[in-house]
Amino acid sequence: MSARPKGAPKTVNKVLMVLSGLVKKAVEWGALDRMPCTIKALPNLKKSAGFHDIEEYARLLAIARKRDLQVSVMVLLGGDAGLRLGRGNQRGNTSDAICN
Repeated sequence: MSARPKGAPKTVNKVLMVLSGLVKKAVEWGALDRMPCTIKALPNLKKSAGFHDIEEYARLLAIARKRDLQVSVMVLLGGDAGLRLGRGNQRGNTSDAICN
């Protein structure tokens, strides 16, 4: 039976590695004679990270400067450090958080 697991591949792989470790320990401790199955990790395709282009960054900074000093500092630090799209806050895109 080959049901597709639910969840992100990275999350599923973490669960599979725990399961694999448990089964290996069961074999080591004699609770199982051998590995009853092969546990293979899912392919984990890494998404390429997007970055703000110069125009987006300038627009974002202009809006941040109108909001307040802390927001401006956050945008400046993030921009200078190469902050990727969607990494400014945990709820979503930096631009959305600042512009709304």
